[in-house]
Amino acid sequence: MLYLPHGTIHLEGIPKYVICKIWNISYNSYYIQNNKSLTMAKYLLIWEINPNYVSEDPAARGAQWKQFMDMVRQDFEKGITKDWGAFIAEPRGFSVVEGSELEIGILAQQFSPYVTFETHACASVEQTMELLNALTGQ
Repeated sequence: MLYLPHGTIHLEGIPKYVICKIWNISYNSYYIQNNKSLTMAKYLLIWEINPNYVSEDPAARGAQWKQFMDMVRQDFEKGITKDWGAFIAEPRGFSVVEGSELEIGILAQQFSPYVTFETHACASVEQTMELLNALTGQ
């Protein structure tokens, strides 16, 4: 079963990557019915604060970080951000997010130009097993 903005389509036996190519949609942006739950695309974001915008004044720098953290908390409340962390003694960290490519793009753009992101789409165990089955012809 494939969940698209236009509705549900039953396409048993056709590989999902073929369906995505036909429908001209990203493999990471659709929903799959997985027994009882729906799964969304998951991304690992490696973020880095742009040093050109960091204040030299400690109080002002602290206020900048507080504003940044307030925005991160809002993304948790929206349900997009699932995990977040800052690398110790570095102006970088990571975030694990779930959503469509548009949602992740909007999340990243709200921090621009103060924070840059390196974005990696992540495959679930089920998706990796599906890939392995396709490779082995099972």
